[in-house]
Amino acid sequence: MLHLLADVSLNHHLLTACHRRGANLDILSAAKARIEGMNNKALLAFAAEQDRILLTHDILTLTRDFYEYLATGAFSPGVFLLDSTTPISEAATWLALASAATEPEHWDNLIVEIPFLRLIELPLPASEQLPRIEHHEP
Repeated sequence: MLHLLADVSLNHHLLTACHRRGANLDILSAAKARIEGMNNKALLAFAAEQDRILLTHDILTLTRDFYEYLATGAFSPGVFLLDSTTPISEAATWLALASAATEPEHWDNLIVEIPFLRLIELPLPASEQLPRIEHHEP
């Protein structure tokens, strides 16, 4: 079972979709965790303290802050970056499959886009912008 922390940027309809599917996920919402207003580095530290993979829509700033956080020698249970244009049903399916097919430690110190398009290679220079991956429907 994966243990996730949904940050304040996340569309919380995804939490409902995962629950309705009966996904084997433990998702702590931002409201229940009381993390509103927390900066990214504090959020990453909180997720590590709770041993939860951070789930977020904040692709650009969190990626840079994740790299800087790991550069200090800190540990992260991982980060799942969800593009806000990804359909909720697709994201919920991916999360359910990831939970069924992997163990939490498989994601340690990794940052991954959902649906899995690429593993973001680290170290990534803080000044480097991530290229945008375009989704094209057939």
